Amino acid sequence: MTPWQRFGRKSCALVLIVLFIFLTFLLYSALKSKAGQNKLKYPSSTNCASIGRLFERDLYDETTKKTVRKLDEAKFYGYAKHDQAATAQGSGAGYYQCFCTKHAGAKELSDNKVKKEKRQLLCGRFQADKTFGLALTNAVTVLVAVINIVIRTLNISLVDFIGYDTDSQRVSLVMLSVFWAQFVNTGIILLMTNANLRYSVLSMVPLRNQYPDLDKNWYLDIGPQLVKTMMIMAVYPWLEIFIFGGLKCLKRAMDKSCLCWETDRTKTTTTYNFIFLYSGPEYLMHFKYSSILTQVYISFMFGLFIPVLFPIAALGIANMYIVEKAGLLYYYRKPPMYDDKLQREALEVMKNAPIAMFVMGYWALGNAQIFFGKKSDLRHNNQVTDPLHDLFSTGDGLNQTHMIFAVLLAFAAKKFFHDFLFGCVKTCLQQCGFFRDEDVEGKDVEENIGSFWESLTGDDQKIWYANEVYGRSQYGISSVNDEALERLRKTDRRKVKQEKHTKKYIQGDSRYDILSNYKYQEQF
Repeated sequence: MTPWQRFGRKSCALVLIVLFIFLTFLLYSALKSKAGQNKLKYPSSTNCASIGRLFERDLYDETTKKTVRKLDEAKFYGYAKHDQAATAQGSGAGYYQCFCTKHAGAKELSDNKVKKEKRQLLCGRFQADKTFGLALTNAVTVLVAVINIVIRTLNISLVDFIGYDTDSQRVSLVMLSVFWAQFVNTGIILLMTNANLRYSVLSMVPLRNQYPDLDKNWYLDIGPQLVKTMMIMAVYPWLEIFIFGGLKCLKRAMDKSCLCWETDRTKTTTTYNFIFLYSGPEYLMHFKYSSILTQVYISFMFGLFIPVLFPIAALGIANMYIVEKAGLLYYYRKPPMYDDKLQREALEVMKNAPIAMFVMGYWALGNAQIFFGKKSDLRHNNQVTDPLHDLFSTGDGLNQTHMIFAVLLAFAAKKFFHDFLFGCVKTCLQQCGFFRDEDVEGKDVEENIGSFWESLTGDDQKIWYANEVYGRSQYGISSVNDEALERLRKTDRRKVKQEKHTKKYIQGDSRYDILSNYKYQEQF
């Protein structure tokens, strides 16, 4: 494949991913807009206790012989019925909402003038709207987890479509692409589909949804959705192992006609189908890394003002450790051997998680209503008012936002001067020949090493020889011929000095067999 062909495939894959995420954004926006209509009809800021006191009256109780205050339910019903049409248009005064909240589920009324049938007829639309809104909210939470799985599958297919020379390159790109797509789907899109940017510095962006800031209603509405999504991600390793493991066991039972004790019974007609059925599934290491990175980033991004996300993320990582440890022993196929490139890239990405925490924390901890007691006049319950939240403000003196802003400046300075500027200078000096580039990956380097047998460490030589002798004597199997076994026995490891340099040995697995990777087995 030529570089231009690969570039074309990368461009197509990028366009498809961006298009899929955009369609996801539109889907979330449609669902949240529908749910938001209920929020505007029945705003959570409505004070039903205060409205209920407007309809209380003093009545004489014959039983206790005392004057008590009771609710005039007939009068309350009249006001609620009059307010029903205005509430349906999103401009109700709260009478209909509070009446149905208080009386829709009541079995009896103390005032016989308001019949149960009349209440049910009046509050039927209220109950339907609240049930539909709750269903939409939970649907979005579940949909986030489902789309994350779809994103993973789509990214793996697109990376395979691009094609790479080595499996390590493919796995590395899958890890990064799946992580960024899942992070955008879980954190960014869920945040933007509820945002109202009319009063922010991004007012040119046409987002006019419910929340202009991270206020009390945002915490009551979006906060639980984030917590539920993170809980689903935390327990997903167990769900995956039980669901897909159960399906695997069911297929094996069907292959044996449910006679599982007959070990020599099978319906498969080829060796390949038999091995495929009774071997475990492929171990998707890239997906495990991307899942951990997504949980870390989401917990850091929102954890400064929703602290419960930190223990949930820790629970998710612990669950993954337990499940994957057991799965590698008893369920998955033996994974191929990778170098440390995947781990280094994951750690490099994880180092930037605090930036997301301080960016979102800077905005959340600067909320004027919660932290500084300032708010705009509210003329109607479902009105979206100016949150009085500036990007940078000194009107309230030195506060917590200035400390976070200083940390962000330090991060930005480090990224610009150390990572970007120093990297550019280092590259220029390397090109000019002032010092040698230590990164030798993909280059033809003369390492001045001996033959394979001379480059084994003493420990590798002893372990290999002992395993070979044991395998031959106990099981009659061997991995090397007699000549190679003799070289393992006789090669002298005591001479560690050469004339001009120190003896070099093979690092890592000196007996790596490329055909032990089942991916390469299928290719051959």
